[in-house]
Amino acid sequence: MGYHFSSLQGARTTTPMEIPSFTICGQIGRAYSGLADVLLVKREGKAGGLSALRILSTEFIDYEQIKKEVWFLRWLSHPNIIAFECAFSVDADVYVLTPFYDLCSVLRVIQAHYKHGIPEKAVVQILKHVLLAVQYLHEQNIVHRSIRCSHILLSSNGAVKLAGLRHCAFLRRNEITEAHEPLHEFGPELAEGLLWLAPEILKQDLYGYGLLSDVYSIGITLCEMANGFPPFSDMERLQMLYEKSKGTTPRLLDSTTLQEGDDAASEQKRRTFTDSFHNITNICLKPASEHRWPVARLLTHPFVRSMKKTRSFNDLLPHARPTAVRNGELASYSVSTSLEQGTGEL
Repeated sequence: MGYHFSSLQGARTTTPMEIPSFTICGQIGRAYSGLADVLLVKREGKAGGLSALRILSTEFIDYEQIKKEVWFLRWLSHPNIIAFECAFSVDADVYVLTPFYDLCSVLRVIQAHYKHGIPEKAVVQILKHVLLAVQYLHEQNIVHRSIRCSHILLSSNGAVKLAGLRHCAFLRRNEITEAHEPLHEFGPELAEGLLWLAPEILKQDLYGYGLLSDVYSIGITLCEMANGFPPFSDMERLQMLYEKSKGTTPRLLDSTTLQEGDDAASEQKRRTFTDSFHNITNICLKPASEHRWPVARLLTHPFVRSMKKTRSFNDLLPHARPTAVRNGELASYSVSTSLEQGTGEL
């Protein structure tokens, strides 16, 4: 069944609420391509206490895009999709509260602790949970369109959550044929993620794109996790577009794919990934979408099935540490003062 955004406005509605009481602990990062601050806050009366608070200014971020993400956060419910706590507006700012995941994003883990890529066993666990989240989205006829390491959140207890829901789009059903029509949308919000987008999205032709475009993004994300950076990131934009259009397939960097003289770290040259890891990556990165496996089939792949149970990331990513709060960077925020000026729940 397909849904439209107008139908989401009434989904999972909540009764009018008072603004939650919280204390700011520190800043943990930025979101929306650096346009929004992400703060760590302690909420009164909440078990566990900690939440992530994003402050989204409508002066810099399109309000319709913010509403779209909040609709998806409220409506979607899956163990591997970021949860929603509440959202409210104050003047030109929108405040969105979600649970705090103490390892933050996979990108943060790579940048801080695994510059040449995370271990294969950690990749397996992350991939399986991401596939389960994407399978749920695809069952609702939703294309995510922005699967990448920065949109995969981790907790040290082993939890994996898919975020970045503002990029999601519904497939529409043809009223005559009852088939789902391909998408042709390419809004400005997609421009920041060109490296992860499938060739059929970038072509912007009459054939459009569908659910299998997410599978290509998963393949790029596998390379990003394993190699420490996304493929094509060393190229100018036009060269990247050309390489994707002609069918260049990225690869995992290890002893079986690197040649003598290749520019790579010694750690990458020494390691050897399993054949099943190489195989599933190649399946996801097929240039023609019809040659990629759908997500449900990917869940049956030997690489994914090699994960027997969810393990703590303390074991799988021993060098990773919970995100440290950066204190002293919140002087420009007078949240408690601004909240007294009037609020409106989204």
